[in-house]
Amino acid sequence: MDPIEPAFEMSKSVDLLVTGSAGKSSDSSQS
Repeated sequence: MDPIEPAFEMSKSVDLLVTGSAGKSSDSSQS
């Protein structure tokens, strides 16, 4: 369990909230 895992999870959630499923969705799909 790398420390990057929870950080990524949080980042993803924040990203979705901030962008509101605008265009970052594609970026998240990449990871």
